[in-house]
Amino acid sequence: MKARNRHELSAEQKEFVRNVVSDPVLFATHILGISLWDREAEILQSIRTNRRTAVKACHGVGKTFTLAVAALWWLARYPEGIVLTTSPTRRQGRTQLWSEIHRAVERARVPYPPLKTTELKFRDDNNFAIGFSTNQAENFQGYHGKYVLIIADEAPGIESGIWDAVAGTMAGGTVHIVMAGNPTVPSGAFFDAFTKERGLWNCFTIDAFDSPNLKGLGLEQQPVLRIGCHAFWPGFQIKRRTHSSKWSGSNASKECAPKPD
Repeated sequence: MKARNRHELSAEQKEFVRNVVSDPVLFATHILGISLWDREAEILQSIRTNRRTAVKACHGVGKTFTLAVAALWWLARYPEGIVLTTSPTRRQGRTQLWSEIHRAVERARVPYPPLKTTELKFRDDNNFAIGFSTNQAENFQGYHGKYVLIIADEAPGIESGIWDAVAGTMAGGTVHIVMAGNPTVPSGAFFDAFTKERGLWNCFTIDAFDSPNLKGLGLEQQPVLRIGCHAFWPGFQIKRRTHSSKWSGSNASKECAPKPD
C-alpha cells in the first residue's frame, strides 16, 4: 500500500474542504482555525463578490491579516486560481503580508505545501500565490489566468507603474482586486478609489474604535494594548483640515502607533 504524503489531504479532509471552501468566512473558521470580527468577515465577503474592494483603516485593526486570509482562500476556491500581491517595498511584502500568510499556514487545520518567502504553490504550477514589490511592474504584467486575485497592501505607497500593470492583468478572465492602507496620501489610485472612482469600488473605512481592541473606549481612555508580543498605545491624530476631511476623516485618521521606549 502506497504511503500518503504528509502534504496530501485525506479523502475525509477533501470532502470537508469542498463543503466550506466556497465561502471565505467558513474557510477562515474551519480550515485556518481563525476567529474573525465583523469587519474582517465583511471585507472577505466583498472580495468574494465584488471585482474591486478598497479598505482604508488605521494601523493594527487586522487589514493585512484579512488580506492573508483572502489569498489562501482564493487558492483553495479556484483550482486554477492565481494570487498576485504587491507592496511598496519587498521588505514590506515579506515582513507584513507574507508574514501573515506564513503564520496562517502554520496554524491551519489542514496541511499546506512548503512556502517560499513570498511564494506558495498550492495544487500545481497553475495554482499559486506570488509577491512583488512596486519596482517590478514588468514582472507583474506577465501573469494572466482564469481566476486572479490582486492584493495591494499599503496601497498609498505603491508606485503608479504597478497600477498600469494591474489594468492590463484585469483585461481578461475573472480578476478581483483588493487594496488596503492607511489614508496618508491625498492622491493616486488608492485615493481615487474613495473619491472620483468610488462608484467602481466597494469601499470600507475602519475606525480604530471599531476594532475589538478598543471597542467601547473613548479618546480620553488610552491604555497600553498588548496584541501578541507587541505593546501599542493609541496615538490618535484627528485631522481637522477641511479640504482633506472626506479623505482622512475623523475615522480613518486615528492611528495606533508603537509605544515609544
